[in-house]
Amino acid sequence: PILIIYQVIALNVVLFLFNLIPLFPIDGWHMVFCLLPPSLAAQWERYQQVTFYIFIGLMLLSFTRIFNVFGILISQPAGELQRLLIGI
Repeated sequence: PILIIYQVIALNVVLFLFNLIPLFPIDGWHMVFCLLPPSLAAQWERYQQVTFYIFIGLMLLSFTRIFNVFGILISQPAGELQRLLIGI
């Protein structure tokens, strides 16, 4: 049971951090959009399609295991956040 709880926490932390990445189809892009002043938000919105293509490219690159960008961006903060939540 303890191992299952640890794995559930680990999965939730990884998903939380993944959603904070500021590329279009995920929540991080929308959060940045909402926090920007109107003039910068309009400029940010113009790059919506470009960031979508960047996101798709990074996803494909990560799945080929040539260069796992998302693993690099998420693994260190995820490990630290898991240790903080679990209390290790």
